[in-house]
Amino acid sequence: MFQRHRSSSEIAGFKLRNSSKSINKLPNELLAQIFALGDEDRRSRRSKGYKYYGFQDIAVEVCSHWHAVAINSPSLWTYIFISRPPPHRSAELYLSRAGSALLNLDLDFTTDFYRRYYEVRRDDDQGYKAAQALGTINILEQYGATPDRWRSFILCGWVPKILYETVQYIHSVPCSSLRFLSIGWKTMMCDLPIMYEGTSPEEFSDYDNPNFNSKDLFPQLRTVYLNMFPVRFLLKRPLPMLSGLRHLNITPGFQQLSLADLQAVLSANPELNSLAIYPGYAEHESFEPSTELPVSLPLLRSLTLDSSGGNFSLIMKVMKMIVCPGLDCLELIFPAGLEPDLVGQILDRSYSTYNIYTPDESPPTTDDNQQQSRDHLYPELKRLRLSYAHQGSRPFDTSDLLSALPTITFLAVPNHVIELLDKQPILLPLLKHIQILNEPPKNLCKILNWRAKQKVPVDILEISEKYLDLVGSPLPRSLTVVKVPAPSSTRFCRESRVRKHNSRDYDDCSDPYGNDDDDDDDPFNWSDF
Repeated sequence: MFQRHRSSSEIAGFKLRNSSKSINKLPNELLAQIFALGDEDRRSRRSKGYKYYGFQDIAVEVCSHWHAVAINSPSLWTYIFISRPPPHRSAELYLSRAGSALLNLDLDFTTDFYRRYYEVRRDDDQGYKAAQALGTINILEQYGATPDRWRSFILCGWVPKILYETVQYIHSVPCSSLRFLSIGWKTMMCDLPIMYEGTSPEEFSDYDNPNFNSKDLFPQLRTVYLNMFPVRFLLKRPLPMLSGLRHLNITPGFQQLSLADLQAVLSANPELNSLAIYPGYAEHESFEPSTELPVSLPLLRSLTLDSSGGNFSLIMKVMKMIVCPGLDCLELIFPAGLEPDLVGQILDRSYSTYNIYTPDESPPTTDDNQQQSRDHLYPELKRLRLSYAHQGSRPFDTSDLLSALPTITFLAVPNHVIELLDKQPILLPLLKHIQILNEPPKNLCKILNWRAKQKVPVDILEISEKYLDLVGSPLPRSLTVVKVPAPSSTRFCRESRVRKHNSRDYDDCSDPYGNDDDDDDDPFNWSDF
């Protein structure tokens, strides 16, 4: 197919029309920022299994002006995504345009990367697969992506040895610019016994004596995600990547976390702003009371604990072990049918000191609750999220839990919890914001009007737009309804929560990734990269 030749007058006409458009009258720096926002959105919605085609790749083909702006903006070319075997021509092109800017590597060594060798079972020949992965990292270095330029590093691998080799490598090369690290293992349920063996201490015994860098070249990490990573590989000896963190997210895989190990990690990170612990496939273990070691985390603002994997005993002890009086957002995920009143008993150290608000009294203020909350485990808690790990789980009575948290202003919970909000005595008297992303309770309108009548009104209702018609009417006049777009059908890979760095999930927990004093430590502020 031949492209029609355009005359010089036609080309001049195109240029004149382009230059007259408002967007092309913007300063080049501002236009480049718009391109960066477009790529951030495109990157967050990228599907697994497709070649990455960034917004900047589109911009360079629109017109000569956009082409020049994009080409001369190195920060637009710093995100390097690899999911297929060599050659990596797109990565080479990006790196040539990124100049000397710090880089964000996103390596997906799973299905598509080994498609040429698909006849080999994924649990066979781990050494070969690890060598292929490290070979790609070496190729990127030859293109200019040397470790001293890594700002963020995301790795999702098929076999554990890839993870061991990568962690070993990071500690043997200068990575002083590295701030964000995500190491994830994509497991397959059909191969659980084989993978359990692959994460045993014998499998990584060769990595006991890593060749550490000098201290000045250690990665200065602020955020670490460990997804299905063998935690004992990291926790059995001190490693520089697990100190000085602001944000830590752990899914332990096949090995249960011990309180002693977790206490050691948390003690090395007194400036943590957010902590999340999710279950893996580890068997349930019991813990002796003597193993509870208090850890002070005065800067912790967001805490997520998932007890759905049989680690309820661990989660309960973690809640008692961590001293975080400034906690703002708490997210608890329960397995099916668990009674969370036990959590309420732990949360409330002085349950009898709380006054129950009745309609005959004036509504309490924040100042009133400060005195009552003096001995509370989380006296500054404002945001609460409760959820089931499985749909259709048996509803449980959460009245004691809500009674123990009188300072809550934001609530995202299942329907049966919402239905408690129009009962006597009044729960959560300071509640102002409710988020409902699933089908709302049938009596939601009645609940909202009842609370308004009792002078404890809800000001904001955040609800999925697909369920907006089910809310009912009339609603209180003072209520603001915020419609949440229906989730996209785009398929995310296992690391999607990490790659979706501007996820609204974090905004509802007081944006734990935006509270750092140093903006450069915010791994999700990709427009600054």
